[in-house]
Amino acid sequence: MQTISQTVKIDLQHRNRSLKDLMSLRVSSTGTSQARQGVSEKRFLQYLQRYFQEVLQAAEFEISLSRRSYSADFIVIHTPSGIGIDVEIDEPYAGKSKKPTHCCDVDRDMRRNQLFLEWNWIVVRFTEKQAVQAPLSCCKFVARAIAEVTGDRSFLEQLKTEPDLLSVKPWTTREARAMAKSNYRLTYLGKFGADSVCDRVSSEPSPTLIKKF
Repeated sequence: MQTISQTVKIDLQHRNRSLKDLMSLRVSSTGTSQARQGVSEKRFLQYLQRYFQEVLQAAEFEISLSRRSYSADFIVIHTPSGIGIDVEIDEPYAGKSKKPTHCCDVDRDMRRNQLFLEWNWIVVRFTEKQAVQAPLSCCKFVARAIAEVTGDRSFLEQLKTEPDLLSVKPWTTREARAMAKSNYRLTYLGKFGADSVCDRVSSEPSPTLIKKF
């Protein structure tokens, strides 16, 4: 006679095997990107590594029939199932040039998201402010994504006492310009120093979870 816990374990094993077969088609990174990483990202990496087993930063992905490539801020792999999560930290504007980034009225990020979906990746996007001010809630959001797809709630259990991440409104190009003019990023990056507000290559404000299998 099986107990409930044994039944759940068998169900998880079956689901992981099915996902593993599907994830064999997932496109893998081709190396490490040379894109500059901000101080806030280095700090957020420490939180991800605390709660998830397989985490990589600045993974590079080549684009077929193109000289361009995409850099993932972080990738989190759920080893038992093989599912991969592309975790992006989105800032409203570039630090040096003040150029608006990740604006909801520009489709650049949507094209990138679609490509990662075709590559069998889940895409999770946080704002830079969320990653700085609520890193544990961000980790909980990632853990919930893993639980929803795989049924594995072990990561979510570690973070169950953390508050859920609050949603924020995506910004437009006009709003991003206004934030750049007022040096908005310094209001939450001040403790990292002005050098952390830097230009870097990355790629929709959030939290946003995008998945398709």
